[in-house]
Amino acid sequence: MTSLENTTAHFYYRQWFSTPPALPVDLNLSGKTAIITELNTGLGYSAAEQLLSHGLSTLILGVRTASKGEAAKSTLLPYIKAKHPQLPVPKILVWHLNMTSYKFVLAFANKVESSGLHIDISILNAGHAPLNFTLSPDGNESAIQVNFLSTALSATKLRYTMNKTYHAALARREMVDKQPVLSIVGSAAMNNAEALELDAAKEKGTSILEELR
Repeated sequence: MTSLENTTAHFYYRQWFSTPPALPVDLNLSGKTAIITELNTGLGYSAAEQLLSHGLSTLILGVRTASKGEAAKSTLLPYIKAKHPQLPVPKILVWHLNMTSYKFVLAFANKVESSGLHIDISILNAGHAPLNFTLSPDGNESAIQVNFLSTALSATKLRYTMNKTYHAALARREMVDKQPVLSIVGSAAMNNAEALELDAAKEKGTSILEELR
């Protein structure tokens, strides 16, 4: 991001006057499987609507609270049926994923791998912005745990599985039109964060994680 883009004025410009390009009208996701984490509201839910509107066959919802995932599923299915009645009914799976702990991240990633599903798209959308300082079960500051550490672990594990199933499909000479895509959703607000702990870690020669505990 350039120095101009990293200004408050440009942030508001992007929020109010800039619109991301729409997905191609002829995009066909029939037969494809996608993962979206924490999609019960906001960007994740909107991404789910768009993918399903282009014929996505299977959607895995990685959610911390099962009831919220089921609620999202119960609204997504009628939405697609009403807006795109010509499309087959997609399969929507609600799987537990708690990004506050490595244990749950690994359990989710292992479930994806053992499912045998060919994952074409992964959108890691989970985010955490606590008002007060809290530690995760793994002993790290909770926002760092969810937004960085667990997200990095999820991306690494899912990328491995996605690539493995992709190359296995090629070896079987199956028709695979595109390589899998993994996307991490972030926030431009990070560009305005003060790196006080990072500066302290550099001075002391310690880890930034130590400074955040």
